[in-house]
Amino acid sequence: MLERILNISAGSDYKNSAKPNRYNKNSNFLHVLNSSISDSVSLSPASSFLSSINWRLKRLNKNNDKVLINFEIDGFDFATHVNQSEIQLFTGTDFDVNKIIESDSIRFDLKMIFHTEIKYDRTELIKTLDHLGSLTSFADKLISLSFHQYELSLNSEEVQSLFFSYQYQLKLEFDYINKCLMHFLEKYLSFKLIELKDKKHNDDSFLLKKIRIDKI
Repeated sequence: MLERILNISAGSDYKNSAKPNRYNKNSNFLHVLNSSISDSVSLSPASSFLSSINWRLKRLNKNNDKVLINFEIDGFDFATHVNQSEIQLFTGTDFDVNKIIESDSIRFDLKMIFHTEIKYDRTELIKTLDHLGSLTSFADKLISLSFHQYELSLNSEEVQSLFFSYQYQLKLEFDYINKCLMHFLEKYLSFKLIELKDKKHNDDSFLLKKIRIDKI
């Protein structure tokens, strides 16, 4: 249970309607919340959204123009940061992804960095993606490769071939994550993104930038 929920976003319609313990149910999934914002409004609309899509918020920090968010989905730990002034440009962002995997009684700490283009549209979320099937399978295959190589290299033929075979499916999962992230930021920062329907998307914009596997 979160010890206290900070009020952090100016201009919210929920500012004057909040009541004590109204959002206790949604606050259960908040693990750690850090914020340097001094404005006095409620985070609850944004936290309610994350609760509805089953993301476990682990850290949220806003420092000047930069927002850092750390959350968990299906056992994977995600961390990314966005610059508030650049959100509308929809350039791209890096996701640090981490998971502890046990295989043959050995525990591995898998770290990956993916770069993905930010997409945004105003369509409603049709479903909640609780299970990241493609990312889970890709991670398991990386662990299997690590049994046969002393140290996996991002540029090795085996890793590149594996990523190529999963690239499309992984991109679909990250597109969903990006869409949820933009919906959350709208609620958290109390502003509306403008959908750029004519923006051309780069098919090569989804990249695997780093992998590291450590035995623990």
